[in-house]
Amino acid sequence: MTKDRRDKIKDVIDDLNIEQDLSFPENSVVVAADRLGVPVKIAKFKDETIAGLLDYGDQENDIGPAIFVSSQDAEKKRNFTIAHEIGHLLLHADNGAGRLKVDRHDVQNLKTKSITEEEADYFAASLLVPGHRLKEIMFKSRMHKWDLINFCSDYFNVSKSVISNRLKWINF
Repeated sequence: MTKDRRDKIKDVIDDLNIEQDLSFPENSVVVAADRLGVPVKIAKFKDETIAGLLDYGDQENDIGPAIFVSSQDAEKKRNFTIAHEIGHLLLHADNGAGRLKVDRHDVQNLKTKSITEEEADYFAASLLVPGHRLKEIMFKSRMHKWDLINFCSDYFNVSKSVISNRLKWINF
């Protein structure tokens, strides 16, 4: 993903936070979805590889978007999935891919992810773990990296892999 695209995603997140009066981790991602008018439903999918599903809605029939997340996943994973689906909604709603967007558990590895999946992942991690907050914790805490990852995982209510990726993206 290019620096220009990362900057564009950051601008979308900044606009979202300002327009919806959001900050993380003070607000939950469910609050963010609610303020966008997107209901979040926890569902048991027959296909256990599904982590989440975004229904873009149908404007012609006045049906708004909705997000469904797997009941099988832990809260930290569901938080990321909800943010990931919000990313698709805000970044890719006009890509003409159809009404439903299904996301699966680690079916694609990082080397084979499509650009839209990579962007939605970047959006989700950047929304849930704001860079300025992460840097503040890093510089004030003086923790070893593994302790920092554990602490931040709990603080931001996301998985350790999300924190590891954010640290990588901010060059820590």
